[in-house]
This record gives sequence, C-alpha cells and structure tokens, in this order.
Amino acid sequence: MNRVICNDKPLALKQMEFTISEFDTRLLDQLALLPPKEWQSNVYELFMQNEWQPWFHAYHVVDKQKLIGFGMFSVFEENAWFGWILTHQKYRNQGIGSAMTNHLINEARKKGAKNFILTASEMGFPIYQKLGFETSSYYHFFKFPEKFTAKQHDRSKVRIAVKSDLDAIAALDFSATGEKRKLLIESHLNEAWVYHDEIIRGYYISNLGNGLIVAENKEAGIELIKFRCRKNFRTIVVPEKNQEAINFLLNNGFEETSKCPRMILGEEPNWNQQMIFSRGTGYSG
Repeated sequence: MNRVICNDKPLALKQMEFTISEFDTRLLDQLALLPPKEWQSNVYELFMQNEWQPWFHAYHVVDKQKLIGFGMFSVFEENAWFGWILTHQKYRNQGIGSAMTNHLINEARKKGAKNFILTASEMGFPIYQKLGFETSSYYHFFKFPEKFTAKQHDRSKVRIAVKSDLDAIAALDFSATGEKRKLLIESHLNEAWVYHDEIIRGYYISNLGNGLIVAENKEAGIELIKFRCRKNFRTIVVPEKNQEAINFLLNNGFEETSKCPRMILGEEPNWNQQMIFSRGTGYSG
C-alpha cells in the first residue's frame, strides 16, 4: 500500500491525499466504466484471463468506496508492460496518473523488471514523458471493413495448436518480441492456431486481446490474418515497420483510424516488428 500526497496539480485544485492498494475485484463493475469505448476493452475478460497469474499485478485508488484510479502491469522477467492506467474524469489533474505510474515502476522493479513498456493515449503521453518514458515506435490501428473478401490459399496449413507446439510457438514469440512469455502463451494455448508448413511458421491466439498474430514470413502472417478475419471483426493493430501487413490491410478495405506511441523507460527489448501481424493487447503487446 502506497500513501501519496499530491503536489503535482493546478493551483486551483485542492491538494489531495490518496492511497494506492492492490486491486479489489469487488470493484470490477466500477472499473468497467473507466476505459474509453474506443479501447474495445472487456474488464471481466481481463481478470478471468489474468487474475492469479504470476505475471499480473493490478492496483487501485479509492475515494469513499468509489474507484477513482487504476493501473496494472504484466511482468516477463526483465520486461514489464504497463496498461489500463486510468483516472476517473472527475479526479483528473490531481496527480493520480503520475503516482500510479510511479507505483507500477517501483512494484515491477521488485519483481525483477528493468525495462518498462506501454502504449500511450493522448492524455497519458505527457505524464509518461515527464517520468522519463521515450517514444520508440508507433502502432497503427485499422478498422474492419464492411465487406472482407480475401480468401485463404490453403486452409490445410492452418490448424489448431496442440500441447506439443508450445516450445515452437514460444520460440517464435521470443524472436518477435524479445520477451520470454512462455507462461503467457501456455495459458492461451487452448485458443491458439498455428500456420504449419513442415515446421510452425506462425501462430494466432484468438482470445489474447484483439487477437495476436506472429509469423516468421509474409505468407504465414497474411494467411493467419485471413483466418482471423473469418470470425474476429475487431480492430487490427500493427507495428509501423510491418509494411507487408499494412499494405494487405489497406488493399483489402481496412481503414487506418489512428496510431499510438509505444514508449520505453529503460532498454527496448530486441523485438522484430516485421513478425507481428496483429498486436494482441496494449498491456502485453
């Protein structure tokens, strides 16, 4: 528990004292009201998939039983992803976001993290920049078209993942992200598909955020996008350097709606943007 007296505020606001504590899941209904609609977020899905997992840690700020602030991180050895750093609109500009971010940094360090990663909203960007985060690249957001007609060339190369695929999928994931996330992959293996051409060349996890797709080459990546688009109509998010994925989306009626910065405090993991054909989530990449 971390007690904070906020001094980072406009002069017109009264100084506020608040406490940051581990998140109480009895506040889930209140948390569901905090994220912007464009996040396409599902609070209950977030906690069903991550609560009790060793990488997941969530915190809150409460004022008179009212949830006014939230933040979380996922830690994968030396790398920690921050996400859902939210402040109730009536309590903004009182330092809650800054204090929460500092709290996440300190707690993640206790778990062994040295590098801290997040994707920044327009509102959060100046807070993170002030705390030392730097923009390393951008993610581009693409809205699903009204009609999608691209068909797969050979569906036989895409099959559901089995337990024996875990090591190969985790190795691909490490090549793409530079992060050791085998436990995360294993927790989603029942909802994973692989592109198999003698060896596994790509994978798709349907229930990790918007649907994570990682592939070692264009053929596997594009075929997995086509496979994803049969049933998953949520926004596709792609790193700026994966031009193959961006070109495919634009040529098939997707509309780019926005982009957001990926920000780093510490060292950037040795990741390969060209291997990421659909980002999973803003809190784990």
